[in-house]
Amino acid sequence: MGNMMVTYEVHNPGLPARAANLLFMQWIHHLAAERLGLDGWGTRGEISPTAQVTRIYTFGSSAQDSMHVTRTSDDRAWRVEVEGVERDIAQQIVAEALKAANQGDYGEEVCYTTDLTSSEPAIRGGFGVHFMRNLGDQVAIVGKRRLGGLAILDFSVATPRVEQPLLVPETTINVALFVPGPSAGPLSDEIAYALSESVRVICALALGRTVNSPLHIFPAKSDLDAQARSDRDNPSILGLARDGISLDFVDTGLVQHGPEHLARIRASLTAYEAALSQDHADVATILLVTAIEALIAPTASWGRDRVVTRFTRAVTALCPNAVDATLDHQNVEAAFAFQKRGALKRQRSELLSRIYELRSSPVHSGLGVSSSLMTSIGSPGSMRVALISDLYRSFLFAFAAAPQSFLTGHPTIDPGPTRETSG
Repeated sequence: MGNMMVTYEVHNPGLPARAANLLFMQWIHHLAAERLGLDGWGTRGEISPTAQVTRIYTFGSSAQDSMHVTRTSDDRAWRVEVEGVERDIAQQIVAEALKAANQGDYGEEVCYTTDLTSSEPAIRGGFGVHFMRNLGDQVAIVGKRRLGGLAILDFSVATPRVEQPLLVPETTINVALFVPGPSAGPLSDEIAYALSESVRVICALALGRTVNSPLHIFPAKSDLDAQARSDRDNPSILGLARDGISLDFVDTGLVQHGPEHLARIRASLTAYEAALSQDHADVATILLVTAIEALIAPTASWGRDRVVTRFTRAVTALCPNAVDATLDHQNVEAAFAFQKRGALKRQRSELLSRIYELRSSPVHSGLGVSSSLMTSIGSPGSMRVALISDLYRSFLFAFAAAPQSFLTGHPTIDPGPTRETSG
């Protein structure tokens, strides 16, 4: 028994410093709990006189029996101190944790659980804005579904207050997530929360309604863990889908198309889900168009050029049938305040240009006057939100199946005769 103070440095160039450090902490936590019984852990930050934030992790439930891991001035260097535990065992734990972190070893996996809720739309200010969209978009899902090997979801719908409800009652989703890690700890906790947010916005797409962020997410108790793993191996549990299309964007997208594709999908879905909660049709329109742009906008500086042309080309290329269905809708001219003219090609271009204008104008000129609750039901704004939502879903599914890069605006490949810039 005795004190020990040694400095270690994580060497894993394949991981950012934060990820490598958290993986190091994760393994210390796992091994300290397994070999020393130090189950509890916590973290705190201290600010030095030079304004540098020092992160301190403590493993153990008491000051007399604990390990303290403190970051030094180097982003990847840590000072380890132990109190009341065997020094040889502590040194072995830290050495093994360091080796695992340097090798990028994430261990097996940990099951986390949480509950998500999609509330029945309340009759208030924004009810009318989404009334038409809710009627067409909402889907009732009951029972268990899977998202690849990432999650098992169990949907349940509350008992309706009336015999034939117009809107789907509140839906609760019990989520079991499978997260890499030798056991629960600093890294797997962060991954679990990030994945729960991805699952949340995917569920919003599946249900056609907003889904609340989880209040908490914890490692599953042993019985729930066993049930979730059994369900994951059960071939009778269907995958989560919308319009007959799999929503397994995370597992499939990461394997087939890589992390950049997955990041675009997630950013797009986050904007889409945010649009569903907006009380103003102009704001919902901005976010729905942003959700499409998130899939096609280049990250280079020229990505701000010829944005309208890029938008119209991309949507026409990936989902022409959805554009035509929008044009064929009996309320399309009223919803978008435009008039169909000329041949189909011209109508497509003018409709999509008008949709982009409805995204840009409020950004620069401010929002229009909101309608009252009753007048907003079936209003042009409500119809517009419903039609763009349908268009977005078709575009997302087409992009997810066959992602493309649109080089409109590239200074060499397709600079164009004019310079359109985004706002």
